[in-house]
Amino acid sequence: MSDSASAVVVNEWHLAPENPVGRAVVLPGGSGYTVDHPLLWWTCQVLAENGWRVVTVRWEIDDAARADAANFVARAAQQALDLAGDAERTLVVGKSFGTYAASWANERGWPGVWLTPVLTIPEIANALRDGQLPGLVVGGTADELWDADLARASGLSVLEIDDANHILYTAGDWKGSYDDLGRTLEAVEDLARGLVD
Repeated sequence: MSDSASAVVVNEWHLAPENPVGRAVVLPGGSGYTVDHPLLWWTCQVLAENGWRVVTVRWEIDDAARADAANFVARAAQQALDLAGDAERTLVVGKSFGTYAASWANERGWPGVWLTPVLTIPEIANALRDGQLPGLVVGGTADELWDADLARASGLSVLEIDDANHILYTAGDWKGSYDDLGRTLEAVEDLARGLVD
């Protein structure tokens, strides 16, 4: 499904549970980090394997989208959820630019998984601080857009990865980065399961 006016494409994840426990929308980063990249691909897979109906978003971020980022992201997320249909539970997952959805999710009382949020933007930092519990925030200490104090002040669960950058990669340490990806996915799975139990 495509919306050429806003350069947004919405898709259902390839693995769809027969009786979903809820719906999850996965929103990518803003500089080409799509659901095809490891962090988001595996997040989608973890959620689907735990019974969530997953819908993903692809977008092209232009100047107009950047100028009205929160509304652009909210419209894309809503478009994805419209495809998913109604559900008892909704989970919002955002990576970087996708974390602009935090305020939109809060207004609806929906929990979120916020991967490498841009905490240097007050709108995002404030939305995470006001976030719905439970929720998860993940970032790395080598990411200049990360602020551990702001993340912890949110009251949400925080996974901070030492020496990881904005894509949660630790330079020169692929094995450690691989392990950190596993830790991140386990935290996502714990949150997703906790929403159902």
